[in-house]
Amino acid sequence: MAKPTKPDPLQHLTIAETARLMGVCEKTVRREIEDERLIATGIRASIRVPYAEIVRYVAATKTKKRKKTSKQEKT
Repeated sequence: MAKPTKPDPLQHLTIAETARLMGVCEKTVRREIEDERLIATGIRASIRVPYAEIVRYVAATKTKKRKKTSKQEKT
């Protein structure tokens, strides 16, 4: 089996491809686009997400720190 290659930074991916790459469901991708947290482009009759936008989104979501609850602070 061939090793998957990294998409071209200028490539635009479908919702399904974006979801698979991010490890989430398509509904999550659509919700993030609707809430304007993930930028997408309409190309003809389909929605496409630039690969560079996926990289930016993933990096931004990884850097968000969750607040510790008082229960977590005690351990």
